[in-house]
Order: sequence, then C-alpha cells, then structure tokens
Amino acid sequence: MAQLSGKKRKTNFLAGFLTTLFFLGISLFFAGTALAATDNYTGSAVEGKTVVVNAPTANIRSSSTLGGKKVETVARGRELKVTGESRGWYRVSLAGGQEGWVAGWLVREIMDSSSGGDSETQFEPVAGMFLVIKESSVNIRSGAGTTYDIIGKAKAGDLYDITGKAGEWYKIALPDRSPGWIAGWLAEVRAVSSPSRDDPPDIPPDTGSDSGDSGSGSEPGSEDEDSQSSVKLVNIEFRNGDNNEEKLVIKSEGGIEYTKFRLKGPERFVIDIRNADINGLKDFSPDSRFVSRVRMAQFSLTPMTVRIVLDLKEITGCSTVLDDTGEVLTVTLSEPSIGGKVIVIDAGHGGYDPGAIGVTGLEEKEFNLETALLVEQKLTELGATVILTRKNDSFVSLTGRADIANKAEADVFVSIHANSTERSSKKGTSTYYYAPASDPLLYAQAEQRKSLAGAVQENLIGQLGTTNLGTLQANFAVLRCTEMPSILVESAFLSNREDEALLKDPGFREKVAQGIADGLVEYFTMGY
Repeated sequence: MAQLSGKKRKTNFLAGFLTTLFFLGISLFFAGTALAATDNYTGSAVEGKTVVVNAPTANIRSSSTLGGKKVETVARGRELKVTGESRGWYRVSLAGGQEGWVAGWLVREIMDSSSGGDSETQFEPVAGMFLVIKESSVNIRSGAGTTYDIIGKAKAGDLYDITGKAGEWYKIALPDRSPGWIAGWLAEVRAVSSPSRDDPPDIPPDTGSDSGDSGSGSEPGSEDEDSQSSVKLVNIEFRNGDNNEEKLVIKSEGGIEYTKFRLKGPERFVIDIRNADINGLKDFSPDSRFVSRVRMAQFSLTPMTVRIVLDLKEITGCSTVLDDTGEVLTVTLSEPSIGGKVIVIDAGHGGYDPGAIGVTGLEEKEFNLETALLVEQKLTELGATVILTRKNDSFVSLTGRADIANKAEADVFVSIHANSTERSSKKGTSTYYYAPASDPLLYAQAEQRKSLAGAVQENLIGQLGTTNLGTLQANFAVLRCTEMPSILVESAFLSNREDEALLKDPGFREKVAQGIADGLVEYFTMGY
C-alpha cells in the first residue's frame, strides 16, 4: 500500500479526531436523555400504584418540573405504572425500560387489581370537589389513617382540592401540588362549578412548542399553563346595571380561565382565576345593595391563582359570563329568583308499586307524594313553573317520568324518594346524580348535575340535621333518561326505626321540601 504524505496524514488524523468527538457527543446526549428521567429525583419510591391520563394529552418529561425535556406524549386513557412521586408529579414506567415524569393534575390514580386492598378502603379518584376545614386545627397526614406521619396543619376555613378518597379519608392537593390526607369527619366536602364553556370539562390538547417560553410558545391546556403567569389582571370595577342588577367587571391581559363556587356562613361568592397575576389590585367596598366588600389575593403560586371573594349581604343571584375575547369576565348580581324556570318534581313509585316499606309499615310512595306536593307549592310561590310526574296515588313508568320532563324541556328534574337497606342501623340523607363519560349528553352536563346535587344536598342537611351521606353517582333510570340536569333525593331510611319516625313527621316533610326548594334557588343563582 502506498504511504500517505505527512500533510495528508495530519489531515486524516484531524478528520478522524473530529469524527470521534462527534459520535462521542451523540452517545453522551442519548445516554443523558435516557438517564434524565431519574436525574433530579428527590421523591419517594412507590409500588402497586397506577395512574390513567384524564386529559386529552399529557407530556411525559425527563424530570419532575415543567422545564424537563419532553420524552413522550400520551393520550387520554393511557395507564401508566407509578414508580415514584415528588411534589405533585408521578415517575412512571415507559416502553423499553425508560422512565419519565407526568404532572399529577393531568392524571388520576386507579387501584391495581393485584394490590389486594380491602374494598372498603380502596382508593377512589375524585374530581370536581374540594374540602372546607371545619375545625380550628386539623392534622394533614402522609396517608389515609391516624397512624401516618403528620406532614402539616390546616385551620378552619382552609380549602383544598380533593384528588381521591379512601374510606373516610380524603386525599388533597397541597399548595405545592404535593399530596396529603385529611380525615373526612373534620371537613366538609363541596362541589366546584366549572368555567362557563360549551364543551365538557376537559383540558385542550397539547399543541405548543417545547421552547419553555411562558408566552405564546407555551403549551395551552397542558401542564405548562402552570409554569408562569400568562394572565395579568388590569382592572376590577363595580357597575350598577338595569333591572336592579349590579355587575362586577374583571378585565385582564390574556384569556381568563376560572372556577366559581359559593361558601355559606357568611354568604360568599368565590372566583378562582387560574394562571393569573393579581398585578397589585386591592380590596374595596363597593356602593352595592348586594356586596359589602370585594376581596382579592394571590391565593396560590403553584399554580398561579388569583382568588376574588365577594362578601354578600344576603343570598344573591350570581351569574358569570366571558366576553368574546375571553379577557373580560362579568359577574351579574341580582335578587335570587327561579321565576320562569320549568322544574319537574317526581314523586317516586306510586299505584301498585309502594316502594320501600318501613319498619312499622310506612309506604315510601306516600311520603314521596306528600313531599312532592309541598315542594310544588314552595316553588310555585317563588315563580317557577312546576310539573309533577304524578299528582295522586297512580303508577308512572320510569321512562314515562323522564319523557314528561324531556317533552316539557324542563330546566331540571328532581326525583323524591326514601331509602332502605338490609342494615337497620344505616341512616341519613343522600342525593344522587349521573354523568358518565361514556354518555356524551350526560357528560356534557357533568358540572351542572354535580352542582345541582351538591346544592340540594347541602340545603337538605342544613334543614334536617341528619347524617350527611353526601352526593353520589348512580345509574338510575330517571337520571339516565332525562336530557336535563337531574337528581334523585334519598331523604332518610325507612329501614331504620328512627329515620322512619322522621319520615312520618309532617314537620320533617316540610323541612325536606324546604331544603329541596332552597337548593334549587341556590343552583339557579349560580347562573345555570
């Protein structure tokens, strides 16, 4: 072989050296990417836990921060095995032995079938609910039980989003998005109303870039909305409107995403604006017949959340609407009214169907009808148009009851019942709704149905003082077949001697009717 000249040898050596450096750099890059999923890990290892994506898409990142590189994008319904947790993020297993991190607010926990837990205390995911602390000092624990470590304290009036439940314990999201647990008997569960939107309460798909820019390059509808504030509040003003209405107008730079809910004792209307900067805006006391003070604060930094609280002088109708730009949110305040609303009241059972029969012989159909007639009277006096599915001791099929409401194009449907079980010790009051993701029509009404059930249940407990069994979902025919927000009330247990005595009492029936009427007024004052 011919020998290369010295100049050529130097040139080839340099080329070979640079080529080696290039491939070495590539190798280190991919090695770093493969290892990045665990590089910054400071959380705890987890076994036997799985999460499922409940956003349209979710980014799997190389670390438990929004700045981590995007490793993979997964779609709704994808189940991911959890191997660790850190400050509201889950470390999950991916194909090929890789691992990555997913934001906790884009997924929900599900139980592994192999976990072998007691079905009475298995973890249940919860969405659209929050806890209000009732006691002056409440322990926040690392798990669902008093044997777990105390990781913090909560005080009366504190609010926490609920992410799950195990037995009588609720899993909550702390301000830094890390998890904690609170005993259910020390707090009150309430439903959150969603922003005014035509679509179901989903997060839009991830369509942004990976640049990390907090402006237009961020990923709308994904975890990057929480990375930095993108909405600056510029003005809040109070206006007197027409027809004895008043308006609170909130202006921003950037589209507003918000949730709203009510608090009682005293009456308050609360708006949380997500991904927002308060921008120095201050509390003020408007010249208003409805509002004594408007308070605001940077309620949370992770995610950036501005909370605006209207201290109401009395029960007030509060509705909200965004303008076409999405940058102006108007709260309209008015006298509470259900005038013009079409409400169908359904007295369960009837005719040859007595329903449940009490310990001493009280037939459920009789309680249901008498109470329905009382509700009709109260709602009619408030200006509503009330339709009864039955006015006497007659039988109406389940689908026939729903047909009455659907043909009337009712605003809401309320079915009145008394409960029964083989356990004679069971007692209390509950309210059911049904809005499964498998039914597009019902799921589109999920927030309205939950809010309706929550408002009626809360007012029933306030009137009756019975054991609060909460708001629950169940596939009852009258809830499944009605095309409008609908609920089914289980007033008390005929199978319990004490509850049956209450169900016989005309005074108790009056309170049930009042609780339902008050709950409907509250629901409609939310702007539904």
